[in-house]
Amino acid sequence: MDINVFLFGLLDGLFSLLKGTLLNFPLVLALVLAGVGIHRFVRARWKLAWIHSVFIACVLEWFALLVVLYFVPSLSLIGSAGNLPAAVASLQAPGWVMALLALVRLGLVASVLSVLSLTGVLLGAFVMEWLKRGISNFWIRFGVSVYAVLLMAFAFWLYVFPGLFLALVYFVYFWPQ
Repeated sequence: MDINVFLFGLLDGLFSLLKGTLLNFPLVLALVLAGVGIHRFVRARWKLAWIHSVFIACVLEWFALLVVLYFVPSLSLIGSAGNLPAAVASLQAPGWVMALLALVRLGLVASVLSVLSLTGVLLGAFVMEWLKRGISNFWIRFGVSVYAVLLMAFAFWLYVFPGLFLALVYFVYFWPQ
């Protein structure tokens, strides 16, 4: 392998990683700000420890995101299913039962994803504390820490476990079928 091809591939991969994180940064920053608001509300309301209120905020935010991602695509299918044969219709559970089971499953998926995302929360808190010495502005430290965690998460996702996205799609839509 030529060294120029290797360096070009390396620089292209790094540029793509930086471009992908910069494009997703505003959305992730908005989600993190919403999570901070939920965390502050939960912590003030029930006087919980920091880690407990962060976990509850993560579960609530993941659950809301998963409900939107799960049910919005199926809204266009309402009323377009047509008539099912009698043999198939007798095997199908009522719609409200299926929706309730989907909500329970999404709650379990949100709990698992919250446990996984606590690593990013703790890493972000570490970066915020580490940057306290050099950067006095809270919002700059906050943005840099969110971007640093996003960059590390994308690098981990794309270069270490590239099949993780498909596994998450399966986990949300098809588990435990």
